[in-house]
Amino acid sequence: MVSYKRTMAQRHGRILTMDPSSELLEERGASVVSGEEAGLLSRFVSHFNLSNIVKKIASSKAMMFFIPHIYLRNASDKEAAAYKLFQKAHVDKVKTNLFESDEYYKWSGYFEKAFPNDYNLRGELMVSVLTKHGQDILINSIPSANLNGYELNISIGVEDALINFLANAKSVQNTKNFADRLDDALFKLSNNLQKADAISKEIGERIEGKLLFEPISSKNNNLVDDNTIQPVLSSQQNGRRMPHIYLRDVSEKQGAALILLKNAHVDKVKRDLFSSQEFQTWSKYFADAFPDNPKVGASLMVDALWKVDKLTLIYSIKTAEVVNGKLAFSDDFKGALLEKLAWYRKTKGFESETKLLEDSLFYLSHKLKRGDDNSRSIGELLEGELYVESISSDMEIADRFEFPSVQKWYFSLPKQEGKSAASVLLFKLEEQGLNYNDIGYAVANAKTKTTMAIMKELVDYIMQVQMDTSHLKKAIIGQSSNFSWWVMDAAKLKADVAISNGLKQTLNIVSLANEWLTIAFLLEKMAAVILLKISGFEAAAFEIAVSRSRS
Repeated sequence: MVSYKRTMAQRHGRILTMDPSSELLEERGASVVSGEEAGLLSRFVSHFNLSNIVKKIASSKAMMFFIPHIYLRNASDKEAAAYKLFQKAHVDKVKTNLFESDEYYKWSGYFEKAFPNDYNLRGELMVSVLTKHGQDILINSIPSANLNGYELNISIGVEDALINFLANAKSVQNTKNFADRLDDALFKLSNNLQKADAISKEIGERIEGKLLFEPISSKNNNLVDDNTIQPVLSSQQNGRRMPHIYLRDVSEKQGAALILLKNAHVDKVKRDLFSSQEFQTWSKYFADAFPDNPKVGASLMVDALWKVDKLTLIYSIKTAEVVNGKLAFSDDFKGALLEKLAWYRKTKGFESETKLLEDSLFYLSHKLKRGDDNSRSIGELLEGELYVESISSDMEIADRFEFPSVQKWYFSLPKQEGKSAASVLLFKLEEQGLNYNDIGYAVANAKTKTTMAIMKELVDYIMQVQMDTSHLKKAIIGQSSNFSWWVMDAAKLKADVAISNGLKQTLNIVSLANEWLTIAFLLEKMAAVILLKISGFEAAAFEIAVSRSRS
């Protein structure tokens, strides 16, 4: 107690006797001591940072034995760590059937746990070790690899990593011999799988496609990355299918289109897509694979490009040019773009895709219209077709066909056997959910002679097709309900003239008055009234309607 009082008194006396200069000096000294202490503390905390401690423990040799996947995940040199685990699991001791061995299963399990969502890193690390420390067992085991569920038992990520290694190794002289052996082993695997069940066949075809490397020779260096590997064309070797034969015969064509896109390095092109050597090489595969049906190839190409890099595709559409009197991409490719746009329009949840693609095509049409006569004509035709593709109501049909570009598009459609401008127009309208009532409204509201002429062609075509397909003459005699529907469709379409002419041709008589009255009694009431009104028999129509309503 005395000691405490003495201490307090000393402190109190010190405070009372301290002059201002001494006080300031002491404060400065205190601040210096405080700063030194803070620095020491900071270095201490930094040295013994909890996360650093955890990381050092996680990447330690002890962790490699107790929790291997934690060791692998935190190793600073992951390839070296992968090799140590390769030895730990005794994969280097396996002599046959590598992918079916317990050792390989154990080793691959480390990677699955360490990188559950990074298949590429898994594959790269495993293939790096196998190609350096297990070449013979790898080559000998690949042809006999089989399915584990729906995927190969070589582990997810390894297949692509092997292909990537092969692509790089083929251009390096000191690894070319091993690369050729690996290429042969993978080709044997693809053949073996294609002889098995449907799932195995699809995977075998996928592997074969990835082996179809195509060299590139771009004239414009900035179209692609200068570091792009240029592997040799495997299909030039005996027994290999050429890319277009592979594409034609493969069962999963969308997957094949994507594989060939990457093999031709189209995914490396970031501008001037349609004029690039890569795109020309790739598109030739489709032209050669589907010479009699180019629309199939065009649709596959559009889907693949949209999936890989839709923004580059959109930019390339906007900047496409007319070359030698033709648009940079083919009419079939344009048709595939419009089909994709139509599908997006009628499918919920794709509003942003619809706007993106539609805006790019309209942008292109407007850009072309500002060019020379040839470009302007192509731009107008594209604009007209886009307007027709985007009709959403009966009022828009009549309005859109007043546009000069729409009329120009319609009259430019080629007339072929079994296909007319009217048939193309009907297909596009029906694809957008428009019906005969909508077309009838457009007929009734046509404002100009040109629009009236187009609508008349459309209605005449519909009525003629219905007459041909429903065997109208037989329907009149024995199947009155079919004829009733035909008459009522004619009414929806405002097809007074068309139905009149059609019946004259069908019945082949000079005077139809009595014949029509006879037919009317065979029809349903509504159809009878419509038919007689069209014929000009208002009174008779009324009498029939009344008599049927009473019966």
